[in-house]
Amino acid sequence: MLERILAVTLCVAGLGLAAPARGAPGDLDPSFGVDAVNGPGPFGPGMVVTDDHQLADYARGLVLESDGKIVYALGGPFGIRRRLPDGSFDGTFGDRGQYGITGIADLAIAADGNVIMTGYGVDAQEDYRYRGFVGRVNPDGLPTPSGRAPDRRSTLDRQFNRIAVADDGRLIAAGAYIRVVQPHRFAANRSLADLSADDGFGRGGRGSTTRPTLSTLYGATAVLPLTGGRVMLVGSAFPPGAPDFDIVLVRYAADGHLDRAFGTRGVVTSNLGDHEQAFDAALDGSGRIVVAGSTGLYPAHPRFLVVRYLPDGTLDPGFNGSGAAIPDFGDEDAEAYAVAIQADGKIVVAGEAHDTLALVRYLPDGTLDSTFGTAGLVVTPLPAGNTAESRALVIQLDGKLVVGGLACRQPPPASQPSCFYPVLARYLAD
Repeated sequence: MLERILAVTLCVAGLGLAAPARGAPGDLDPSFGVDAVNGPGPFGPGMVVTDDHQLADYARGLVLESDGKIVYALGGPFGIRRRLPDGSFDGTFGDRGQYGITGIADLAIAADGNVIMTGYGVDAQEDYRYRGFVGRVNPDGLPTPSGRAPDRRSTLDRQFNRIAVADDGRLIAAGAYIRVVQPHRFAANRSLADLSADDGFGRGGRGSTTRPTLSTLYGATAVLPLTGGRVMLVGSAFPPGAPDFDIVLVRYAADGHLDRAFGTRGVVTSNLGDHEQAFDAALDGSGRIVVAGSTGLYPAHPRFLVVRYLPDGTLDPGFNGSGAAIPDFGDEDAEAYAVAIQADGKIVVAGEAHDTLALVRYLPDGTLDSTFGTAGLVVTPLPAGNTAESRALVIQLDGKLVVGGLACRQPPPASQPSCFYPVLARYLAD
């Protein structure tokens, strides 16, 4: 009898010591954003929403340091911050947890660990012309050895939206060339690792712009370093005579001039039959270009749009049979702002649907991954009255998905407006 009681006791104890059941792919990671003393934040386990009110909602800077720390500049006006891998605040970064700088649009990490930033402002001393900049701080948010704070270089008539680090360490900032009444054009600048202009790229590091008849509002919304020193820009434009936006790919040769071997004199334009906008892009292991954005214009609801191109710029029929896929989030506005490729080739896209963070995952052939979320889709629950949208997406070394964006909070922190606040969320991938 005693032996039977002991056996049952050991069995129950074993069950009590067992690790909690692991969530399913697409679930929020319950270990993220839970303070050891205060517990989870106002959006619950798996999510961090800060008390740092932002005045703008355009920045999308989100990067991972080599030790898993999360560096972000979501919202842009008040600088760069860092979180520990578990989502808790890192007060050792910069000055009491912040590197203060205005106008940030995007971030990257250099091979030496320095945090690279880009953005733009309006120069009142230059007749209110745009001035784009590229800067850097060390991994802990402190000035680099040059001693300048911030260590940065700027370029007149540039609106820099995105930044990337090439395999050789060169920095590529991309966006738009903006000059008074002239049409906005796609633009790319390339710098050496020390931020000095790369004179081997275009004119003094400034890439040649596209044809002036190709008008764009925002310029490049993604930049992809390619092999051999080439550069790919992705964005949206009004081609001549077109009634709405089309997706545009622009490829530069290594010397900074348009690559005439690509598309039509370096440019590929895709009219998929509606108002298409591209907001992000990624390269897969075969050099194919995966673009995330939206399709549709008021009064219709915009929808998520995912498009894949072959390296030569033609639509890839191996992706969903046509090269494009539109996931169905129902009769609500839905836009995709970020895309990343998993190590197994699966495509993860993040954005906004139903006024909250939304994700979709595709298999490499363009079919929805039924093992992820609900039939491939994730719509993240929030407390009543709150809203959020994803603006950036990175994949950790362990495969987990970290999404960054902006939220409107109800109730807001004391004496502050309800919008906008940086939000981070981590999802299980497998």
